[in-house]
Amino acid sequence: MLLVRTGGIFGVIVSLIVAGIFLFVVRPAINDTTDRAFDTADRIIDTTDQQIDDTQRQVREATGDLGIDGDYLAAANFAAAVGDIKAELGDDAAAKLTAAVEQKAGAGFDIQSMTLGMTPVTGEIKWTVTGEGDGRQQVFQAAADASGLKKIS
Repeated sequence: MLLVRTGGIFGVIVSLIVAGIFLFVVRPAINDTTDRAFDTADRIIDTTDQQIDDTQRQVREATGDLGIDGDYLAAANFAAAVGDIKAELGDDAAAKLTAAVEQKAGAGFDIQSMTLGMTPVTGEIKWTVTGEGDGRQQVFQAAADASGLKKIS
């Protein structure tokens, strides 16, 4: 350290070595890491775009008979789809289902979610109702018109 502080040729040589290490070792490593990070980000963006396109294609195929044009998540399209579903099920299906579940589950049952979905194997539209009662999570399933309520778990 004493020689570096005093200057001279030894100090200049040490400074050049440090600069060379940074220039030829550290900087290329930083550039390589940065390039790999950008390549990974580009791949993620491409994959996400492909997944969005696939999802929108699947939604278009699934909602083809609903007459939805453009973005299926637009407020007008979403409201039209909900209106079509309500017209098909009846306005009181959810109320009938709620009453049937409360009757079957007993007093104190707290409904947490009611989901209308399609079973993957049969393609039937069914309600799935989850909730908590007596300290236990319970799941019920019923037909789209709220008939045939069964406790699943």
